[in-house]
Amino acid sequence: MKCYLSFLLMLLFIYTEAQVPQGISYQAIVRNGQGIAAANAHVAIRFTIHDQTATGTVVFQETHAATTNQFGLFNTVIGSGGGTLSTVSWGSGPKYLQVEVDANGGTNYVDMATTQLMSVPYALYAGNVTNGTAGPTGHTGATGSIGATGSTGPQGIQGYTGPTGPTGAQGSQGPIGLPG
Repeated sequence: MKCYLSFLLMLLFIYTEAQVPQGISYQAIVRNGQGIAAANAHVAIRFTIHDQTATGTVVFQETHAATTNQFGLFNTVIGSGGGTLSTVSWGSGPKYLQVEVDANGGTNYVDMATTQLMSVPYALYAGNVTNGTAGPTGHTGATGSIGATGSTGPQGIQGYTGPTGPTGAQGSQGPIGLPG
């Protein structure tokens, strides 16, 4: 049976952390062709992130298996299905999220939509924060103990002999000695 899906996006929340794992929370409702929620259904979802445009180069892709609740709702985290979001060069331009679903849990994905990923308020705030005033310099610590004397290194090579200098001026004649 060929099933037409309408996919209602409930929540797309992006968060970043300084620690691994990074992820994008994703929540949606799966419906059949008549608009009835697909309750307690096993579905397969494929997430693809494109660079620059909605059909641009694929910079990330992963699949998820999920089971909907009685309302057809499922939750998942993009970046937890085998892909690594840290490999995406987020600063290189706009990114677009493509969502594909197989309502039967297989690999016969139907393209639901592609939408540009936007900043969340926290990321916008972090991008506009300026550095505050530097704090006072801390106290100088105690001087440490003197370390042991190291071993004597090998003798260096003999330097070269310089050129002979010019002949100096003749000195004065000494006194005449006593007759013998």
